[in-house]
Amino acid sequence: MLPIINRLNSRKFRRFICKEVDFISNDDDIFLLIETNLKAIVHTLEYAEYWARIRQPPILIAASHAAETIYLLFPYICPSVKVLRYDNPFPKWLFRRTSLQVYHNFFSKNIFSYFKTIASDSLYLFEYQPIPYDKTFTSPYNHFIESSETKDLPKPFLKAYTQYNQFCFKRKDTWNDYFQIFSEITINDRKEKLEKINHLLLHTLGINRPYVILHLNSSPFRGTSSKKFSLAIDLLIRRGYAVILQGQREQPAFAPRQHFHDYSRDVNVSLENDLALYAYAEFVISSKGNSEILAQVFNTPLLGLNYVEPTSLLPHKKHRFFFKHVYDKREEKYLSWREYLNHPGFFNHTNLNTSSELRYDEMSEEEIIHTIEEFLTLLDKNEESWLDYSPLQQTFKGSLEKKHFDLHKAYGVPTMTYLEQMDQSKHSTSSGPLEIASCR
Repeated sequence: MLPIINRLNSRKFRRFICKEVDFISNDDDIFLLIETNLKAIVHTLEYAEYWARIRQPPILIAASHAAETIYLLFPYICPSVKVLRYDNPFPKWLFRRTSLQVYHNFFSKNIFSYFKTIASDSLYLFEYQPIPYDKTFTSPYNHFIESSETKDLPKPFLKAYTQYNQFCFKRKDTWNDYFQIFSEITINDRKEKLEKINHLLLHTLGINRPYVILHLNSSPFRGTSSKKFSLAIDLLIRRGYAVILQGQREQPAFAPRQHFHDYSRDVNVSLENDLALYAYAEFVISSKGNSEILAQVFNTPLLGLNYVEPTSLLPHKKHRFFFKHVYDKREEKYLSWREYLNHPGFFNHTNLNTSSELRYDEMSEEEIIHTIEEFLTLLDKNEESWLDYSPLQQTFKGSLEKKHFDLHKAYGVPTMTYLEQMDQSKHSTSSGPLEIASCR
């Protein structure tokens, strides 16, 4: 496609994509979005909105197979941003006639390359990566590694760090700015447009009390067992909450009970209704699912359980988490949190295995209960107080460096339950997830 583009002048090709592109000036800030994943889409929309409120309103070009999803989301997430999508008949026809894979790897890829060429200062959080995932395709942006980040790193850790840099398609400068910009303002005015939708949905679902969203990931690496969450659901119901299971049909099935609602299999499931639920939830419990990003959008408190992939976190301020227990098969012991931070397996990811020596064990039911009870004590605190970390959480934050990627930049921290149990001086070298007697 690019040879064809090169034969056209800039004006003709810009109009081919969207007539409004003609009105972009050199003074405009341009955001590019070709992602199809909900989490990646929302990250970019969030960044654009914060950019608009602190700097100047940008123009976002939605050159994605998920353009309709982007167009549905932007009035709620980035109303200050002008979003352009294809209005030419041919891209629309191509969108409907081609698969996600073909459309993304051919059309979106070349649109992305074109605008990076004509607008060298265009903004985007993620580099192009093919669909489906190709482990031989490495990031073109992150091959350069700062020497300050790698000085004195042990060779096994450095090798894993380098692998992750090549695997990671986040553009470092904009991604770091995205986290930084969150410290400057907090956006709390997005709920109003969703109030009526939320009220109608709760009435339809028969929910008449404050509610908590539960979203459990079912993928092999990030996944979590539903069996260990039944007691947690009962606890929340006893505390006066309704519990809403949100997600797609991959969500696990739970035994019916009063005040528990399996919205994931309901006929009312829609992205707009998802937004309304997250906007007015008391808090969200998630095991690293894509939709947990919606908690950040509406500043809804987020508790992450059975987390993995510490290099990839949200810049959400009202955030606490508990990582899965990490067992070193070669050393025959569970790693303390200090050991985990300096192990090559720290960079293990769904599509990247930097250390096959590790096994990831889920939290016990007792740990889940204790962690939720700890989290409940935070809910009445203002945002500033969420950043008032305990001495042990401050020690944890002080142990982080640039080499730890998002964990270093994130405002969220592990729960005290996690840090106390996984402390080097206390954590057993032989036992797995701790039982209730050990937690007290």
